[in-house]
This record gives sequence, C-alpha cells and structure tokens, in this order.
Amino acid sequence: KQWYQRRVAITAGDTAEDRGEENVIDTWVRDNEMITKYLKEWIPLFTSTFHTTLYTSVRKSSLTLLRKIVRYMTTDILHMLDEGNSSHSAQIVEIIAAVLDVENDDNVVPGLMMVRDLCEKAPDIYTDHFCRLGVINNISKRSDNFTEEKLKVKKVIRIIN
Repeated sequence: KQWYQRRVAITAGDTAEDRGEENVIDTWVRDNEMITKYLKEWIPLFTSTFHTTLYTSVRKSSLTLLRKIVRYMTTDILHMLDEGNSSHSAQIVEIIAAVLDVENDDNVVPGLMMVRDLCEKAPDIYTDHFCRLGVINNISKRSDNFTEEKLKVKKVIRIIN
C-alpha cells in the first residue's frame, strides 16, 4: 500500500495553548491524489532514463523502480493515471515491449512480472496496449521457445539414460 507521512498537531487544551506548546505526532495517511501527482512525474522520468542511457546498471535500476511502482499501484491509481490525455500507461508498456524484444537479457523476468501485475489490476486499460506493441506475441514466442528447449533437454536425458 502507498502512504505518505503527514504531521498532525494536537493541542492539549487551554494550558497547552497558553504556553504555546503542541503535541505533534506523525501519522501515515493514504492519499491517492498525491500518489498520482508524484507518479505522473516519476513514470516519464524513469522511462526516459531507461530509453536514453547506455549503462546497463542504470537501465536495470530504472526498470526495477518502474516494476516496484507497478507492483504497489492499486487499480484506482492505475485508472487515475490513465484519465485524460496522459500517456503513462503507453510509456510503461513501451518499456515492457523493449525489454521483451531483447533475446538474452536479465530484465525479461521483471518485464514479465510487470505484465502479470498490470493484467491482474487493470486489464481493460493494458490489453489494447499489449496487443498494439506486440507484447503478447513476444510472450507467446518465449513460451514456445521454452517448451521446445524443455523437450530437447528431455530427449537428451533419455538418450543419456
């Protein structure tokens, strides 16, 4: 769940007000509007960082941050991000498509985890984007390659035994 910290001042009656003292406590308050405000700034930042950098460690870090953002977003926040003319959902899917296009990359698993989370939380928004950018075809190709390799390994094991 996403929370942010807000300071709340509680006065302890007339005596505390007369002395000008306040008891200040920190509380955690959930506020979807603040979360979407920050995410509308962070998602373009992380996606542009992923696309423009040549360092694999920076690409991996920005992808990890995007994966965590997607993981902890609620369905309400996903729908709030998609309102209006925003392209945040398209930016996230473009990153996923770029990750899945690379054959031998360590970033495939986080990309697949993002696909799973987005399909569970907001399939109505992301299914069209996945079809448009070929994410579904990439996943099906990867699954076909995986089953073919698994069958080859089984054949080799049978030959050895």
